[in-house]
Amino acid sequence: AARIQAAQEQDARRRRERSTKTVEILLTELTARTTLGGDRILNLYGKNDKGQDTRAVYFYPPHASEDVINSVLRQIKEGARYRLAGDWKPREWKDGKGQTHKVFEFMAQTIGAIE
Repeated sequence: AARIQAAQEQDARRRRERSTKTVEILLTELTARTTLGGDRILNLYGKNDKGQDTRAVYFYPPHASEDVINSVLRQIKEGARYRLAGDWKPREWKDGKGQTHKVFEFMAQTIGAIE
């Protein structure tokens, strides 16, 4: 129990340190997946307050249980507005045809609903 609490405190501290910016989005699409490395993530797609397409990624804490993960998925709804805290990060990848894609993704450390 003490080890889990220490991991939770460390994760919360790391998320606070990495939350240097905020963005508000109107969520249009949400997908959940597991990375090849075993991380559980949410991909959030929407429009920011300027109407621009916005992509965000949220990594669940490693200690998050299936119940917590499922609870978050049930609470986040497409069509709702959210305030994300985190920072921007460039990402580049090649698709199946070898074409390079470059985007800026918001690495969300926290997700908060906007009433």
